[in-house]
Amino acid sequence: MIWVFGDSFAHDYGKTDQWMHQVSRALNTTFQSLGVAGSSLEFTYQRFNLARKKIKENDIVIIALTATNRRWFFKNYPGIAATDTSPTGNKKEIKAIELYREHLDNNREIQEVYLTDFLYNVSALTEELNLKVILLPVLYDTEDFLKAKGNQFPLLEVAKGKFVDVIVDEVHPNVLRQNEEWIKECDPRLNHLSKSNHNILANKIVDSIKNNVPVDLTTGFIKHIVTLEKLEDPVFVKDELFDGHNMK
Repeated sequence: MIWVFGDSFAHDYGKTDQWMHQVSRALNTTFQSLGVAGSSLEFTYQRFNLARKKIKENDIVIIALTATNRRWFFKNYPGIAATDTSPTGNKKEIKAIELYREHLDNNREIQEVYLTDFLYNVSALTEELNLKVILLPVLYDTEDFLKAKGNQFPLLEVAKGKFVDVIVDEVHPNVLRQNEEWIKECDPRLNHLSKSNHNILANKIVDSIKNNVPVDLTTGFIKHIVTLEKLEDPVFVKDELFDGHNMK
């Protein structure tokens, strides 16, 4: 059994070309993704705690570690942790978040407490059940944290690099120059990856599981696959961008 946790990189949209579906097929096992796009580490930690009684000996756990400064402000809306907004547009709630960011959210050590506690929890279950755990850093802060303190969690395998470099390198600079918000606002790629790079990521994860080698996010992926010209090509949009999911 494969368990997947995290944010948009771990969200299961039910498409068979997504990396977690491919890994599951390659290893001839089932998987369950508890990832939610736009969520925080706090929510990932909570999902892991809810699932831990169901995780069995020798299971595989893959965790996409999102930004440490995301906060799960609204219980029923974990997917808006990346936006710092109110689910209802309530101005007082939005102002409260702004004040929190300005006055209280300036201590990186406190932010890292959540991640440290989470990973010690994962480590304990890994030792108890002989799990295979792969940590996939999403952004700079989680990569930096794992570089500095990853040796505290020797049972957890840390991928080399970070997801954000893969997703940005896929997009030609001309696309971003024309629309700086393309990735954030209208990214049609499921898990922010083209189908071709879903295949590559899946193969890297399968190789890691079978041969006990780290997942390398720094090399081997296709770059600049998304160009202005290709975004006008319906065949490309269908084949590589999952039929233009979320395209505006």
